[in-house]
Amino acid sequence: MWTSSGCSYAICPLQSSIPSCPWLLCLLPSSNCVAVPVSHQGKGPQSEANSCSSMDCHLSRAPSADEIRKLSQANVFWSAEELQCISDDTFTQTVELLGSVEGYNLTQRMVLKTRAKQAWGPLSSWRSYHVIALGSISLALTEEDIKELDLSSIDTLTALSQQHSWTSQQMSSLLYRFLEASGLSLGELRGSDLAGLGVLLCGMHYHHVHLINPEAYSSVAGRIGSLPCTLPVLQELKKTAEEVFGAASAWNMSVLQEVGVVAAGMSVEEIRKLRPEVMPYLQPLAIASLPCESLQWFSQEQLQSLGSENAVAVTSLQCSQLSDEQLKGLQAARDGMREGLSSHINPAVTNNLGSVTVSSGVCLHLYSGLWLLSMCSSFLEMVILAV
Repeated sequence: MWTSSGCSYAICPLQSSIPSCPWLLCLLPSSNCVAVPVSHQGKGPQSEANSCSSMDCHLSRAPSADEIRKLSQANVFWSAEELQCISDDTFTQTVELLGSVEGYNLTQRMVLKTRAKQAWGPLSSWRSYHVIALGSISLALTEEDIKELDLSSIDTLTALSQQHSWTSQQMSSLLYRFLEASGLSLGELRGSDLAGLGVLLCGMHYHHVHLINPEAYSSVAGRIGSLPCTLPVLQELKKTAEEVFGAASAWNMSVLQEVGVVAAGMSVEEIRKLRPEVMPYLQPLAIASLPCESLQWFSQEQLQSLGSENAVAVTSLQCSQLSDEQLKGLQAARDGMREGLSSHINPAVTNNLGSVTVSSGVCLHLYSGLWLLSMCSSFLEMVILAV
């Protein structure tokens, strides 16, 4: 417990230990501060929510609108039981705030979705503003739920595309429900529609990608080039890109920058024809998305020409498929990053220091002549021998 300005708090551990974290139960009536009392010890939302259907809200304290507003992102610590007992009026007043909270588990989202149904009626009666207001709660929508929703407005889909944890099945259901409800086909979508769909566009069945209008694609190629779609979809999008930009094997620097991750859909033959001077203009996401068998066909010169940013995007699995000569080329590209980072380090730093953190967010650990470069990236950690 600690106090500040006359207010008492119980501090919750890091979010990684949420299941054993005390749940928020009350607001101190005598102050403007939120209290986090130690109760429900050791009970996580998953275990508590298992009895939601039979819970008695007379025995569980329901959050008030005032508490929800004051807690903001800390609303993630309400148990599923407590969220289930929110009144219809409170839910309606605070749904947008509740939907802005990150970190809910699926059980909490399912409970809040149920509260939305109780407050707003059946899904078939929901309007666009209801769906948009759900925010992260919408991640609990099932395929059956999606079929009932009116998703005829691209604005609704644009709002839903801001969520980043959709399953492939959910993305597919949302996309095709939009097409059904709007009466549009993939070929009738304009560039603005494709941009609005965002990551939901990755829900396309790969054999439908060819239906996209090349002119519509060309107007938002850069946006589509940032989407983390599956390889089969990227391979089909590459064909659409060729209708706009010409043969992939002849793509220049500006085209490679424009198509982004779609370049990962190139065939082995097309990859082998890429000139070394255009290699730095491949996007890191495209490099990381290349199948191992494709990266294997990069020549040593091509790998050496990748540039440092692309070189560190090569995953450890991809690296394991490269020959010694290819690894030397990749190492040369990575050395370019090491040299660039070294220029930011005070010359007085010696190998006796434990570590140095530079402004780019990369931590250099110095051990007996070895530079252990721990990249702030999900792709890999690598060891670079000092020259």
